[in-house]
Amino acid sequence: MSPYLEPLHKVLVLTPDSVASTYCQRVITYYLNHHNYTTVNWHDLINHFSENYTSLVNSLCSSQQSIVARLSQYRTHEVNEPHKSFLKSCDIYFKKKIVPRRCSFETALSRSMKEYFNHPLNVYSKSNFKQIFYSTNPADIPLHIFDKQLKHIEDHYIWVESNFTYLTYVPHEDLIYDTDNTLTSIFGYTSDELNLTDLNKNIFLQYRDKAKKSKEFEQYETYCNSIRNQFPNFPCTLSAKKFTLSEKLTKVKNFDELYEFYSSKTSNHLETVSKSDLSNRSTKEDKFFGLS
Repeated sequence: MSPYLEPLHKVLVLTPDSVASTYCQRVITYYLNHHNYTTVNWHDLINHFSENYTSLVNSLCSSQQSIVARLSQYRTHEVNEPHKSFLKSCDIYFKKKIVPRRCSFETALSRSMKEYFNHPLNVYSKSNFKQIFYSTNPADIPLHIFDKQLKHIEDHYIWVESNFTYLTYVPHEDLIYDTDNTLTSIFGYTSDELNLTDLNKNIFLQYRDKAKKSKEFEQYETYCNSIRNQFPNFPCTLSAKKFTLSEKLTKVKNFDELYEFYSSKTSNHLETVSKSDLSNRSTKEDKFFGLS
């Protein structure tokens, strides 16, 4: 618990999707509430865009709670306003701009699977997870879909760097494997009562029938019920990972073709990744989640 309360937190997560940004938003909201900052998750800012960007900024400024929100380049095209003015206002208002950063190959693979198999962006129940996981039959992902997702990722990082200042990049592995210390490094609050890393792991295993509810999960359920009572229109439930990297290998038949295509690309925003890197990440992920 923080020894004193600072001004309201204003947090914006900038995301291309498929980088654990929903998880990022919701654990930040939980974390700040735990440290006595009444915080609501606005989810996507564009969902609150009713009249014009000025009215949205006025709504943000009049809020008596700390706010965690997200923004994606592709959703800003739904706004019939001068984009630069809207983005400038967001850059000024939100004091912490967080950019989750995941391996671009894995991000493109996840996004390609979502498009090809028509998966939802996130899953929030065991039944939903099982329906998606067991109905996804192995298939080839068309190269044009994969290429489109690579372009989407490149455009995202160029958009972020062109429109926002004082960015905090958060590596995907830090966010997943060491959530608590990662948030402490950003916000500065510590607690022995929270264990967000194990909470995420427990949800993953529950959905696969490999674990029962942990004390961290029961504590989180209590929090969610409280938030729903106070702010019924704001989401709180944590999403679960649909597929680990090793599980994706069983669903994507032309994985090697996609990897070779990715390796042929030259871009400052598509980092080099070797097959041994991917193999090591897959092994680490399975070990972390208790699949090996």
